[in-house]
Amino acid sequence: MIDFDLQAQLPPIRKPAADWTLEDRCSIASHLYNGIYYAVTMALIREVGHDRTYEIHAKLLRHHQRHFFLSGLKKLGLDREASDAARCAKYHCMSNAVGGLRTGYSVESDRKAWLFYFPHLPENGWGGQAQIAHSRGNMLSDYHGWHGNNGTLLGNRGLRYVATHFIADGDPFDGGYFEDTGRVLGPDELVLQRLGEAPPPASRINKLKLDATGWPADRRDKALRNYAVTWAADRIASVLDEGEEALDTAVRRGIQHTLVTWMPRFKAAFGPEDRGVAGAEDLATYIEAFHALTGSETERQQSGEVATVTVQKSLSEFVGGSHTAAEHARFARVLSESWNAIAVHMGLTASFDCTSRAWTVRARA
Repeated sequence: MIDFDLQAQLPPIRKPAADWTLEDRCSIASHLYNGIYYAVTMALIREVGHDRTYEIHAKLLRHHQRHFFLSGLKKLGLDREASDAARCAKYHCMSNAVGGLRTGYSVESDRKAWLFYFPHLPENGWGGQAQIAHSRGNMLSDYHGWHGNNGTLLGNRGLRYVATHFIADGDPFDGGYFEDTGRVLGPDELVLQRLGEAPPPASRINKLKLDATGWPADRRDKALRNYAVTWAADRIASVLDEGEEALDTAVRRGIQHTLVTWMPRFKAAFGPEDRGVAGAEDLATYIEAFHALTGSETERQQSGEVATVTVQKSLSEFVGGSHTAAEHARFARVLSESWNAIAVHMGLTASFDCTSRAWTVRARA
């Protein structure tokens, strides 16, 4: 059995990209795209405050649930679970654990099952900082956006989520339990707070364990990557869908900040080493790597001093559900503006098509 309780490690910073394994690439994707998710969230709090950020976050959770919850139950083998409370606790524990979060669950009875979200480890610096910056409303937006709606999708109108602990309040975990009341609940009863209710002892808290036969290493690696990529894409889209310039700015700043912090790793992995100042070919290589880490196929070409990158699947296409051409174009514009901010400091410009599948890098005029 495979025990999930640690953040995936990044490869050594001086390890060249040519030597990256699938595990390396997926671990890098997890850190990079989770970094974008958290950075955009922090930029949102700065630009529009906690309450508006959590309102948008609840919409994101509801959207993500609609596209991934029921299918995820089947993938994790939980659709056969007899207890809805246990099914939901195990789902949130398992689906988040394969994505690199530290989680646990405890089934108290067929009508009550606990769910625990433990603090991120030091390897996930952004996550730890984000949890300190948040108020209790952050996790409540998770619960209102997703957890309290599980019963509706499962056809169980008596299932609710009860929040008992918050890291923002100084508790050692975020969490609570799913409770099957056996009666029809009103909308205001689907998420409750019962602060400080005693959780099960540590000896009864289960961590995720997966059968290595059904979950070989490559499947676990790809699940880690896909979790981060889809959440980052949905995080960006959920903000841009609000259609406000201030929110577009928050997204751009979050992505740009993440890219700036990752430039040393890209340069160490791809160069230049002893070739002096990075040029168009180098920036195109970084843009290609950014997209290739999602699992998308890419192609890079060089013609004179102009470099082009073509990607099979743009980041906006990882968003759950169908989106309009205008929504893809808005996503592409903000993403390209973030990369172009990097290009400016290299004396370059990065242009794109309206889907962000085709990129062109050249010297700035």
